[in-house]
Amino acid sequence: MSKMSKNNTNEFEQENTLGNVLSGKRNQLIITIVFLVLFFTLILSIVISTRAISSGGRNNIESEVNGYIYELDTWISEQKGLMDVSVSNIRINPSMLDDYDETVSWLDEIDELHEEISSTYIVLSDEEHSFISSGSWQPDTDYNIEERHWYIDTIDENNEKGFNISAPYLDANTGEYCFTFSERVYDTKGNYLGIFCIDFYLERLTRIIDNTSKDVGYSFLIDKEGYIIRHPNKDFRFSELGKKSVDEVDEYVDILESSRPVLFKDYDGKKKVAYAALDENSGYYIVSVKNWNVIYGNAVKYDILFVVLFGVCIAIILYLIYRLIRWSNRANKILQESVEEAVRAGEAKTEFLAHMSHEIRTPINAVLGMDEMILRDSSEEVIKGYADDIRSAGNSLLSIVNDILDMSKIESGKLTIVPVKYDVSSMLYDLINMIRFRAEAKKLSFVVEVDEKLPSVLRGDEARVKQVITNILTNAVKYTHEGTIWLRVKGSQDYNTETLYVEVEDTGIGIKEEDLSKLFSAFERIDEKHNRNIEGTGLGMHITQRLLKLMDSSLHVESEYGKGSKFYFEIKQEIVDKKPIGKFEERVNKSTSEYEFKQIFYAPNARVLVVDDNELNLKVFVSLLKHTGVKITTASSGQECLDIAAANYFDIIFLDHMMPEMDGIETLHHMKENLQGPNKRTPVYVLTANAVAGAKEMYINEGFTGFLSKPIDADRLERVIADNLAKNLFEPIPDNHEHLSDSQSTEGGNAAAKGVMNMEDFPMIGGIDWKYAMSHLNDEELVVTTIKEFLSLLPSNLKKLDSAFDKVCDTGVCDDYRIQVHSMKSVAATLGIIPVAGMANILEYAARDEKIDDIKAVHPVFNRVYTDYGEQLSEAFGEESGDLEIEDADALKEKLKLLKESMEDLDIDTADSIVEELAQYKYTPEQEGIFKELEAAVTSLESEESARLADELIKSL
Repeated sequence: MSKMSKNNTNEFEQENTLGNVLSGKRNQLIITIVFLVLFFTLILSIVISTRAISSGGRNNIESEVNGYIYELDTWISEQKGLMDVSVSNIRINPSMLDDYDETVSWLDEIDELHEEISSTYIVLSDEEHSFISSGSWQPDTDYNIEERHWYIDTIDENNEKGFNISAPYLDANTGEYCFTFSERVYDTKGNYLGIFCIDFYLERLTRIIDNTSKDVGYSFLIDKEGYIIRHPNKDFRFSELGKKSVDEVDEYVDILESSRPVLFKDYDGKKKVAYAALDENSGYYIVSVKNWNVIYGNAVKYDILFVVLFGVCIAIILYLIYRLIRWSNRANKILQESVEEAVRAGEAKTEFLAHMSHEIRTPINAVLGMDEMILRDSSEEVIKGYADDIRSAGNSLLSIVNDILDMSKIESGKLTIVPVKYDVSSMLYDLINMIRFRAEAKKLSFVVEVDEKLPSVLRGDEARVKQVITNILTNAVKYTHEGTIWLRVKGSQDYNTETLYVEVEDTGIGIKEEDLSKLFSAFERIDEKHNRNIEGTGLGMHITQRLLKLMDSSLHVESEYGKGSKFYFEIKQEIVDKKPIGKFEERVNKSTSEYEFKQIFYAPNARVLVVDDNELNLKVFVSLLKHTGVKITTASSGQECLDIAAANYFDIIFLDHMMPEMDGIETLHHMKENLQGPNKRTPVYVLTANAVAGAKEMYINEGFTGFLSKPIDADRLERVIADNLAKNLFEPIPDNHEHLSDSQSTEGGNAAAKGVMNMEDFPMIGGIDWKYAMSHLNDEELVVTTIKEFLSLLPSNLKKLDSAFDKVCDTGVCDDYRIQVHSMKSVAATLGIIPVAGMANILEYAARDEKIDDIKAVHPVFNRVYTDYGEQLSEAFGEESGDLEIEDADALKEKLKLLKESMEDLDIDTADSIVEELAQYKYTPEQEGIFKELEAAVTSLESEESARLADELIKSL
């Protein structure tokens, strides 16, 4: 300690008389008791006040009104069911209305079903609007049906349901107040017959709110025209002498506009609380009014008591704090120097580690990116050997730097646990794949034992759990030279919590007893003399222990030197889905496409909606199903999907998972919320590249019927559609219908017949697997078409990716980059361009984990590789500029107008054919630029942009 610190200490010891008084047990006890009293008083007051408000307050008044709404809806549903049965009888047998007496008798039988029915009648659709009523009642000659509100509302064109519940009115037949249920009636051919009506006494409606306690308040109704019904104020009552509109009472207008209970002055001058709710089925409001003290009385009493107690405690605390401050200031002064000194040392170390780690990661990633190019382009074995050594050393160095960066985050408190929902089998599948390769490289046996009863979905920090297990497994592989490594994962459930037990055992070199204390220390390695040839910094187990501590766990070890070690820990995770994962090995090895679909169906009346933000994926999807005859509607975003699905019925819907703004899961949830929509029972399949074990269960739990992995397998796609279509939609395949047969798809005969090169004639381009492309696109013509569309979209895709990359550099936001590179990966995988798909996959995961340095290092390399493959494919499949002179500009303009119409109707085949025809002509440089943009817009299915460019080209001709 410094000289100044010692002087301060001596001064403090000489002058802390007051501190000695406060340090006595009696004073400490007083302070403790006062603090406890204050604390428990605060908690008790909050609990009592909250209970008082919730038990006699706002929650009760809302529950009361919602109960009335429920009772009203239940009654309306019962009567609607009665009406539906009656309307159905008329629709099926409209001739029953021809016999007047028989119809009256039938209506009388309906009246007798419920005593609250005033009358039942039918208004027919002829010019005189024939009227048939129960009891044979006929209206007076001056009774004009067309002027009745229930009639006007029922036949209104905007009334899509054709059903209406009227406002109350004075019945001309019975002379009593009633309200009418009315519904339009059509025959089985859709011909309009008339309106079926049931009148109910108004008393039946008001009976719903009869159980309101008059001692604490009252309830009343407001009909769909805004008039007050059954109000205790005689001036507001509904009678033949007059009606009171809610618009005439300002307080009630405020109540209807609020979504919460409202405090107001009632007609009797007293303060009251009111809450109103709208019944959607009838258009009526139900309003409940309570006395003010019922809602807030008890809470105010308890709050006053709390304020008094709190004030007394505060006064005592302030007095004691005043005496304590002077003493604590001196104590703090002495401690401050040592604290500041420790903080400065810690911050310097943390800052150095963080800066050093970040500075080193960037050039390492750049070196690894360039090294990948050498491995891909070089044909010299010696050079490739050197490059492989560089990659191995670079990855080792990157692993060390990552460990240092993690430790710096832990030391600085910047590393936090972020719980997310994750699939257990998918998480285990990923980390096992990483370790299995390393174990096999050392010829070690790797045995995995996973409890079949583990829940399938948990909530926790998946990334950190995976990092901990990976660190332990990596350590086991590193220190095991022969034998076996075991990974055992078990668990036990306690209500909604799963305690995971993870154990890693090896037959490695083991740990000496005196070295066990060093195992979890930073920068220390055990048995240094015998392990000098093993890479590492000694940080792995230290970081693992610190991560487990952040998750309220710890790592335990048992070891015998020379025989092996066992590491294990327990960690609690929240259970999201209790469904057991089952046999893990079977799930890992199970393919997502176990069978092939050989039958080709034809269903021209089937309707399919496919949603994908990637235009090329949409065109491939449409092309794969062209021969089936199904009507396909496409959408490029979640919102567009919702708009289309709300207005049109589809037999099956395919939704891409990863889309900007609204992904596939969000879109599905919004679609399911629309209970009245035409597709509430339509099967919905997700399109995804996430085909790892457990993905199917996750998507089904989200509400999907199933999933199709990308790239899409054509046979699997047809099987899914065939399994979900109604049998009456299938038709015999026409004799002149073009489709792939087995012989055509295997020997290339189909391609030859169409004038397209056979697969064996495709150019040999390093890294492209044409057989893989054929397995998903089925014929050579579709492969060539997809390549050309890939080339036309290449500039815009690179532009979008560069724009997203700039956003990553400027703001650190990676979402747009992840979605765009995922889209490019999907297309590259479909065409079998394996290097592009692989690098895109690396960038996608880097964007997902927000590893910005990795993105910055690999992005330029990816752009070059993507462009390089584009140039090679363009040389082999690109089309040269047309050589036809434009002799008839008007004819060309007509073709462009036809192109606009085809794009508006989404007639893809016609649009592609027109673009192909237009490409044969010679254009000026300015026209050529416009045409290239137009060609890309058509490929991207951008209707508005295609129309704009077509108009621009028309003007230039």
